[in-house]
Amino acid sequence: MRTLEISFGRRALALGLGLALTAACRGDGAPEEPAPETRAPGERFAIVGDGGAGAPTPVAEPEPVVDAPASTNEEGTGSDERPAPDYDTDAWLEVQALDPTVVLDIRYATTDNFVGEALYPCGRCFLRPEAAEAVIAAHQALREAGFGGLKLFDCYRPRPVQEKLWAIHPDPRAVAPPSSGSMHNRGLAIDLTVVDREGQELDMGTAYDAFSERSYHGYRGLSEEVKANRKALREAMEAAGFRPLRTEWWHYSLKGAQRPLDDFVWTCTGPWPAGPRYWERRG
Repeated sequence: MRTLEISFGRRALALGLGLALTAACRGDGAPEEPAPETRAPGERFAIVGDGGAGAPTPVAEPEPVVDAPASTNEEGTGSDERPAPDYDTDAWLEVQALDPTVVLDIRYATTDNFVGEALYPCGRCFLRPEAAEAVIAAHQALREAGFGGLKLFDCYRPRPVQEKLWAIHPDPRAVAPPSSGSMHNRGLAIDLTVVDREGQELDMGTAYDAFSERSYHGYRGLSEEVKANRKALREAMEAAGFRPLRTEWWHYSLKGAQRPLDDFVWTCTGPWPAGPRYWERRG
């Protein structure tokens, strides 16, 4: 049995990424100006008289000053300032902006889900700050225990998407009614699994969103390997402050947290974070 130790604070994990400074190189596409042997360093030649023979007389002229190229950041914007986040960082955190080693597989941004439709404009993972920081704590604990960490299937889910899910599949055993909403709609729940060091999902006994008794935490007909894998995920998440859902091994919500339902829908035009270099958590 692996012992998972969690240590996390109220602040986001600061991951500093230094900018790599590259030396500017002058171009040499044009041929160099021919120089007689009598040319001294730093001199150019101009015809100031024929000297009786029409030969050029050297006249020292200063070399032209070439401005160094402006420094650019990683995005080539000509500034070291990070692009502003395209969301309210007091209300939300983007999980991969805290730790880019978290794997994303946001299924509702694809057709690979139980309704067979792409319901999100693109695959980004947002949570309330307290939930996002707790997920990162669980992720890092799993990595320290020898796993690859967490893979995320679903995070905050906008209320309009919940309404569409209900219209497609109005079964309260699988989808929370929009009238009451779900913890996903509040940014306090997450669907996820564990990957190994090669990024492969551990065997959890069923696929994600498999609505059957085999997905229950208490299901007895599982192999010892599957039981151990589910236990590793559950221990990490519970130690970080989450509680499981009895009927879904992949679903966890933050204990004791309260947030309102929300309609926030993220953008997909960018630039948006692939890691923490874009912004730092305030405070």
